[in-house]
Amino acid sequence: MCSTCRNYLKQRNRQKKPRFNAKRSHPNWQLPRMPISELKFKLTLASFFERFWRLPELAYVVMQPVRYVRKLLQEMADYRREPPHRGYWAFKPEFCMMLYLPTQ
Repeated sequence: MCSTCRNYLKQRNRQKKPRFNAKRSHPNWQLPRMPISELKFKLTLASFFERFWRLPELAYVVMQPVRYVRKLLQEMADYRREPPHRGYWAFKPEFCMMLYLPTQ
C-alpha cells in the first residue's frame, strides 16, 4: 500500500472530537439571577476565603452570570491594574471579611 493510501485511510478513520461549548457546559448557564442582597452576602462570604479574585472564578463560585457579578463587584471591590495582582478584583475593606491572624 502506498503512503498516499495510508494517509487517506488514517484521515478517514480519525474520529472527530466534539467541540467544547463553554456556554452549554458551564454550570451557571441560564440560571435565574438571585436577589442582589443574597448575592452581596455570597460575595462577602467569598471574601472570607480569599481577598483577590478573578471575575470568572468568582462567578463560578456564586453560580451567577459574569455580567451580573461584575455589576455588583464595581461597588464592592476594586479592579487591580498593576502587578502583582493584575487582572484581579480586590474587595474593599468594608466588605472584606478576611481573617488577619496576629503575628507573634
